[in-house]
Amino acid sequence: MFAWMKKTNRNWLAVAIALFAGACEHTDTTITPPTTPAPVVSDKAVVALLVPYGSENKEHELLARNLENGAKLAASQLDGAEIELRVYPTLGRVEGAAEAARLAVSESADIILGPVFADATREVAPIAAQSGLTVVSFSNDAAVAGGNVLVLGDTFENRADRLLTYALSQGRQNALIVSSNNTSEEKASRALERAVVNSGANLVGSITHEFTQMGIMDSLPEIKTTVEATQPDIIFFTSDTAGGLSLFAQLLPESGIDNATVKFAGINRWDIPESTLRLSGLQGGWFPRSDPNLWGMFRHRFEYEYKQIPHPHAALGYDGIVAIGTVAINSRVNSYSTESFVALNELNGATGAFRFLEDGTTERALSVAEVQQFQGITVSPAPRTFEFVGS
Repeated sequence: MFAWMKKTNRNWLAVAIALFAGACEHTDTTITPPTTPAPVVSDKAVVALLVPYGSENKEHELLARNLENGAKLAASQLDGAEIELRVYPTLGRVEGAAEAARLAVSESADIILGPVFADATREVAPIAAQSGLTVVSFSNDAAVAGGNVLVLGDTFENRADRLLTYALSQGRQNALIVSSNNTSEEKASRALERAVVNSGANLVGSITHEFTQMGIMDSLPEIKTTVEATQPDIIFFTSDTAGGLSLFAQLLPESGIDNATVKFAGINRWDIPESTLRLSGLQGGWFPRSDPNLWGMFRHRFEYEYKQIPHPHAALGYDGIVAIGTVAINSRVNSYSTESFVALNELNGATGAFRFLEDGTTERALSVAEVQQFQGITVSPAPRTFEFVGS
């Protein structure tokens, strides 16, 4: 054998002996299980925005665009949370909203923001619930709130409570309610009735009329008789100028009901449209609204960004993202449960403070305006916080 081969064999033998010895030194064959990594907490929220794009209704298209732009504006201003906004057209139909929700769930959305309408929200809720998702609806219908649904809209209940609080502070405690028999006004009337009872005021009567011009005319004698018999000091109207408000504002004073002695008040905003403020019969009347100064600031930001005047509901898109982003920042496990939203207690929205209640509705800080010289003048400012007492 050649010398170099003898040398090589000796080298391999030395390596083999060393490996064998090393193996003998480590006789512990216990396998250490891999450690479970800590859960990754992300401050990013994948938000499925369900809005009525694809509808043949131009108002729905305008509303959808404004809600989307309001949401984008809020997302751009969030500090500490990232929002991935995915837009799902609902076509303005219940079936379209359901299909949009299914698609959003299949594409791993964390939460659903929208839809707009109550009937669509009812359809979307169980689809989202099957995957454990919360729905933050733009609806203002308290009847669809609860379970996995939160409603962002300013409910009739919220407006009624604010009006009654202010009315009592001004010594107005004997209330008459006038409403039509359409669905929306019936809900408003029930909200006012509950608010009157809960506030300790007196409900002297509740008059319902047909949702027609003839129905309004036919109700006038009953209203006049009730006023004479029960002596209310405030009359609440659930209608707006699209309903019977204009006729009541003209005909009730003409029938002898003095709107200085008997205060007129509306649960709807009388400054939308602004022409309502020019009705002589509504001078001195009250209505609730959000803080006009904060709305002006939001309007300025929105116009600067999108070169258009915001729809009044554009602020709901903004507020929805504010709430979701705050949960994303505060939640340790990225839980977008309804309890996580209620636990926030108070948020600063586009037009003022708001908070989610345990029943799934939203309480909003509102001001009360009085019609003076054909303008809406704030007589009771919106509170900046919910930790307040009084009017």
